Order: sequence, then structure tokens, then C-alpha cells
Amino acid sequence: MAYGNVPPGRYTLKVKWSNGEGNWTGETAVLQLHVKQYFWLTWPAYLLYLLVIGGTSTGIFLYRRNKLEMKYQLEMEHLLRTREEEVHQQQLSFFTNIAHELQTPLTLIVGAAERHRSQESGYFPSLLQQQASRLTYLVQQLLEFRRAESGFLKNYYTQLDVSALLENIAGLFAPLCRQKGFTLRCTDNTWYGRRGR
Repeated sequence: MAYGNVPPGRYTLKVKWSNGEGNWTGETAVLQLHVKQYFWLTWPAYLLYLLVIGGTSTGIFLYRRNKLEMKYQLEMEHLLRTREEEVHQQQLSFFTNIAHELQTPLTLIVGAAERHRSQESGYFPSLLQQQASRLTYLVQQLLEFRRAESGFLKNYYTQLDVSALLENIAGLFAPLCRQKGFTLRCTDNTWYGRRGR
């Protein structure tokens, strides 16, 4: 005798038989059977399934949340970088505009100083012309800085006599030194300053 697809549970096999004359006996319990549930259909298995599904769902949720946070942070960094670049460009544009606005009056001042210097010799017309030229040079440096930021500046190298430059700059302070009682002189390319007594 064979039974298939028996659901889990407790079973008792009862047997009846008849003798050759057709007399049947009463039911007699011959065998007690216990069919156990498959492991994957037990409560511990269901709990394990629930834990796996919950853990997987939590993992997917955390992964998506972290991915969205990272995407948001990258977008914010890009937005901040773009904003900083815009502010930088606005500042450069402002300084360039100011430099252009300063260039015209400085050109007029340099021209007037050169005319005044040609008519009258002396320290102050020379000082005025030198300082106006220096301001014009600084404005040109601002404009060249803007060109360098834009990538249009070419490098030009030249030699410079530093001693002559220092003598020129020190000469600008000569009247102030005389007024304060200082002596300023250069010997062997070494500068000395001494207070007179």
C-alpha cells in the first residue's frame, strides 16, 4: 500500500479484514504515523522569511536614501561652485570696469603733468608725473590680470635694473626725508638711512 501527497499531521492506520467466509473483523489500529511539516512551511521558516524580506527592504531603502542624499550634495556643491564662479566673474568685471573708468582720468592727469613738467622744472611736477604714471601702470596691471583670468595674456619677459628702480623710488621720498631730518644714500648697491642730529 502506498500513499502520496499526505498533508502533515498524525495518522492512525486501521485495518479490517475478513476471513474466507465473509466475516469482517472490527477495525484494529495497526500503525500510528506522524507526518512532519516541511521545514520551509514552519513558523521559524516564516519568521526567517520575514526577517530576510525586512532586511532586504531596509537595505534597499537605506541605499536609495544614501544615493539620493549624495546626489543632492553633489548638486548643491555644483550649484555653490557655479554661484562662486558667477560672483568671481562679477567681481572681475567690476574691477575691470573700475580700471577702465580710472584709465581715462589718469591719462588726462599724466598728459597735464607732462605739459606742466615741460613748462616748469622741479621736484613736484616730476613727482606728480611719476606717481600718475605709476597709477596708470597699476591700472594696466589690473586689466592684464583680467586678461590672464580670461586666458588671453601672453608672457613677456624683460630685464630690469633693480638699483635704478630703487633709486627712483627712494628719490620720491627725498623731500620727506629732508623734512624729518633723515639722510638716505646708496653705496655699493646697499641702502642706508640715518637720522641727522
